Amino acid sequence: MAGGFEKCSAAVLCGGRSRRMGADKALYLVDQAGRGLLSALGEELAGRFGEVVLVTDDRRKLASLAELQPFTLLDDQRPGAGPVGAILTALTYLPKRPVFVLACDMPVIDWEALERLKELMESAGAQAALPRRYGRLEPLHAFYGPGAAEVFAKGLAEGRFAVRRNLDRMTTVYLDCRAASPALAPFSNLNTLSEARRAGFGLLGLTSRDVGPGEPVEVLAETPFELVVDGRIIQTQAALPSNLDDLARGLMLARGLISGAEDLASLLVSADRRRVEAELKPASERRLRLQEGFHWPPGELAALFREFEGRPSPWRAGGAEDRASFAFPGQKEIGPIFEDLTPLAALDKALGRLLLSREKGCLILTSGRAGRETVERVLRAGARGLMTSLRPTAAAIDLARAAALFLAVPDSDRSGLVVYAD
Repeated sequence: MAGGFEKCSAAVLCGGRSRRMGADKALYLVDQAGRGLLSALGEELAGRFGEVVLVTDDRRKLASLAELQPFTLLDDQRPGAGPVGAILTALTYLPKRPVFVLACDMPVIDWEALERLKELMESAGAQAALPRRYGRLEPLHAFYGPGAAEVFAKGLAEGRFAVRRNLDRMTTVYLDCRAASPALAPFSNLNTLSEARRAGFGLLGLTSRDVGPGEPVEVLAETPFELVVDGRIIQTQAALPSNLDDLARGLMLARGLISGAEDLASLLVSADRRRVEAELKPASERRLRLQEGFHWPPGELAALFREFEGRPSPWRAGGAEDRASFAFPGQKEIGPIFEDLTPLAALDKALGRLLLSREKGCLILTSGRAGRETVERVLRAGARGLMTSLRPTAAAIDLARAAALFLAVPDSDRSGLVVYAD
């Protein structure tokens, strides 16, 4: 292993959806070779360190990606505790060696600086070694020794959730660094799509084409997608290459093959994102998904749909208009937005993700028009409410009323609802 890091390990902290980018950076940024951000980072780190672990609050999502199979996936043992909890998770799993901790959105690494940082930590016998650039600390691009775990654990117990608030309670050394190129500097965060592109990354499913004079136009990059269940191809279609595991679950739900994620023995998305292979549990082990009544304060529903229609998305730059999401009673905002080339494909992705949840009585939000096929999918997922952009068909209304499914669309000025079934 190059660089003398073989006695250390590396931990990548995989954050969730970026509000500024409108997508999960860890999952949807790809390099010029088509590798995902996490797999590209993991491969680079694996060439230097003895072991690479990925700490995430969505382990099942990462476990479904074939390109991440070489790495160890860790559930964040302190969800909601921010980076301190994630760092502590890594240190607990790797208790006897220094760990280089890297945020997944800081992919530009200065290996020479890291070598000096490691040597500084070893010579001082320190528990932590951090870069410092123009007086600013970089705690998520730093080394932490075994002794730091006890400090972070005590810090969480005492409410010190910021990494910086724990550094003065351990032996910490600092390395002053200077960046020659701000556009591609080490320690730079990829907070926007333009920043990601300057670092050599693009958004999965979004590309550009020349259309006459001027700047290239952003367009959606549809990909052939094949769903294989128990060794048999059951679906082939074009799709945006994001959330393919969710799409696969949604398609299996629509075909009546599963009623919940627990009916699956395994599911894996190929590294080229063109194939999903699933294996079902024996029929005797599957369980029906129970449905519960729809309970929702009426005044909140119109506001939820306005949020659904107005939430930004980077795929909209390429012309994506078909989207779906869901929300649970008692929560103040909707879940993630799922987009694809058609309203049904977007809905399948949202329902596929919903199957991972144990929550009941949820509301589905989707663009387009609700037909009978839409209502059937929603009922199979165990949802109890559906809101769509356009007036539903007669068959959708009849089925919703027969199944006691709440069905509504926003009124013309988006301030209220038109309810078709309750």
